[in-house]
Amino acid sequence: MSVMHRLRIPRSLTAVLVLLMALALVLSGVAIAETADKAGGDAARQYTTAEYRGSSTGFGAVVKTDSVTHSTTSGSPVDMPEMSIRYNVNPNAPKDQMLLITYSGDSKCLQNPVASTYCYIRVLVDGNVASPGNVAYNSVLHASGSTETLAHGAHSMQFVYGPVGPGPHFVTVQYWVDETNATFEVWDRTLSVIGFYYNQTNVINP
Repeated sequence: MSVMHRLRIPRSLTAVLVLLMALALVLSGVAIAETADKAGGDAARQYTTAEYRGSSTGFGAVVKTDSVTHSTTSGSPVDMPEMSIRYNVNPNAPKDQMLLITYSGDSKCLQNPVASTYCYIRVLVDGNVASPGNVAYNSVLHASGSTETLAHGAHSMQFVYGPVGPGPHFVTVQYWVDETNATFEVWDRTLSVIGFYYNQTNVINP
């Protein structure tokens, strides 16, 4: 006599499987790339911006990359070039989605000669600030008449926004510095958005 057992999958494992499905959709998406020449000093530099999309009725994912160097000296948030993306919630989706937004990039904060400097980023979704808000992404220290300029390096930060309903939603990374004569430089970078359903009872302070 044989005994059959029913396999029960823990909810935590189910959530991991859901995210893996969304990432698989990204890998199977169609790449849309454009190549252009940008003048940099005396020579032109060639770069590529690529966008990958994947979607289903319940979940979606979109990724954008850029490899050209940009910088800002702005003391207030400005849009980071090539780091804006459109995410679509399927109109046939049975419920709204939460957005998990990840910005990763190689960057450097250049020193103001008389003060410590912080270089910030934030993410906007349809013009609204995503949680957790303003983030100090890089910094440079100044103490006792000397300065310390940190070498550039790769960093990453995740943001959350939602719920959002069916239709297009626009995600933008902004960056800025907190001191005059400071510069925030960015190099190779990636912006990704994953949309997923959530259980309202599991959300803290919805």
